[in-house]
Amino acid sequence: RSRLSGGGTVTGGGFGEGPGSALADRVVSTVRRLGQQSAVRDPEKVSVLRSRLMQAGFYAREAPVIFLGVKAVAIAVATLGVVMTLPAIIAVSVSLAALYGPDFVLKSRKTKREREYTEGFPDLLDLLVASVEAGLSLDAGVSRVTEELERRYPTLTVHLRFLVLELRAGRARKDAWTAFAERLGIDDA
Repeated sequence: RSRLSGGGTVTGGGFGEGPGSALADRVVSTVRRLGQQSAVRDPEKVSVLRSRLMQAGFYAREAPVIFLGVKAVAIAVATLGVVMTLPAIIAVSVSLAALYGPDFVLKSRKTKREREYTEGFPDLLDLLVASVEAGLSLDAGVSRVTEELERRYPTLTVHLRFLVLELRAGRARKDAWTAFAERLGIDDA
């Protein structure tokens, strides 16, 4: 209770602790502010970026803002390196890392997840068909398949849980399954 009411301190290595916490909080604040400024300039790109980030496993609401902020900070650091007249090879490598690094990390995470989805999707369909043929409803079958696939395909089951929650919340089946396919981002879905 004291933790929830703000009456006590919480230990665990997060922000707000230790001697470097003020600096860490300031850096995070700066990254968020820069990302927010980038996000305000082009809201359409933020929507596309949010979709890409979700496919890469970043589900937080602030993920696009933080991603854009990190990208802006990386470009600022690269610019500072070039201005400080670092050796040409180092300046070029820092600039390239700043420009393409965040997108490369995002793409590699997305590719890794898509590989898991591609491997797990046939198993998902087989188990779902078997569950429905055994007499379960489609919604109950999805819940059961989610439990069965949890160990082998953990990131696929995250999306299946989203699907189950959407169906339980009353979203139309067609809309929920379409959103599931878009979140996966693979052709088989």
